Amino acid sequence: DLALATGDVDGARKRYAALSDAGAGTPDVDARSSIRRTAKVEQAKAFLDKKDYDAAEKQLAEIEFAAPVEKLAPDCAQVRARLWQERGETAAAALWIERVLPAIAAASARSDLLFRAADLAMAQGDKETARKALKELLGAYPYSEGAAKAKAKWVNDAVF
Repeated sequence: DLALATGDVDGARKRYAALSDAGAGTPDVDARSSIRRTAKVEQAKAFLDKKDYDAAEKQLAEIEFAAPVEKLAPDCAQVRARLWQERGETAAAALWIERVLPAIAAASARSDLLFRAADLAMAQGDKETARKALKELLGAYPYSEGAAKAKAKWVNDAVF
């Protein structure tokens, strides 16, 4: 994952080969699936940046088909919420975040999902839900990117 993130394709390929041919003749399925999942999530993000929602949906569906919600990678959950929010499916995005948030422990993913939850609640006029999401976001993750975006977006709003 790190090699791919830094653009070291050859290093990633070598590491993948080493992990998937684990000497005993049985491939390390977790390593392969992690690399595939990371690649598909990154492809979905790229499609979202290009506003190609159908292609992003296809990439996410391939990941989600193979994993229950509790086992989804936090970045996959974030991209799914972003996809639905950008397509204007705010109710679906809000329900998705409500469903996956208890299973997400990673601080960066959780703070981003809390920001999205507050953003969706504000868009729907549900200030109480927005207030709860912002309270957790600013209380538990005050220095996160999600908190910074929330402070910038709602600096003069009475929701704080």
